Amino acid sequence: MNITKVILHYKPVRSLNMKDSSRIKFGIILFLISILLSFALLLQKPTEPKESRIVSSFEGKNSAATISYALFTKQQVKVKGENFPVKFERDLETSLEIQEIPIIWLEYTDEKNQTTKVEIPKKAQEFIKKRWLNTLRYSYQNQSTNDRETKVNIQENYLNDAAVYATTIVDFEIVTPFGKRNISQEEAFEIMRIVAGLAINRYEELQNMSLQVNLQKNYE
Repeated sequence: MNITKVILHYKPVRSLNMKDSSRIKFGIILFLISILLSFALLLQKPTEPKESRIVSSFEGKNSAATISYALFTKQQVKVKGENFPVKFERDLETSLEIQEIPIIWLEYTDEKNQTTKVEIPKKAQEFIKKRWLNTLRYSYQNQSTNDRETKVNIQENYLNDAAVYATTIVDFEIVTPFGKRNISQEEAFEIMRIVAGLAINRYEELQNMSLQVNLQKNYE
């Protein structure tokens, strides 16, 4: 079994602020998730040529990952994601549950630089929704407790769920310009990682809005 070589380049969403410690923790958690998902996905049946390269980035409300399959003609696949506008109601916890699920799709570029958008199957979108909500809730729960044992349990559940979601969606079929096939291991990995990144971006937006609301109440 050939192991996929994955190269990840992260681009900070914005400069660090007073929540440096929190952002560093999120980065470490995403790194651990990446390792866990890599091992979990390698146990699945291959659905694409294994010689590939992945470059990812997060910029504001958008994120994208480019997967180049060296053995699949000159095919290049991009996993893209975009958040809907943020919504805020009453407080941070309430606002977590009213956020719209981000749009995730695959984008193929052929040798003539023509692009084709490929939708994620509805069954796979159910797991994207679970990943999205799970990340938002995890972010809130993890910052709402100082108990170490509770934090460990929360993190373990979050990591386990992430692995389950990624290894499940490789069973779903997509229709590409080159025919029907299952979602590849690389694509499953990037879909879940991108959803988590978008969710963390959204959580930080909601945190800032919550702080502003609380400050305003204090001045009233």
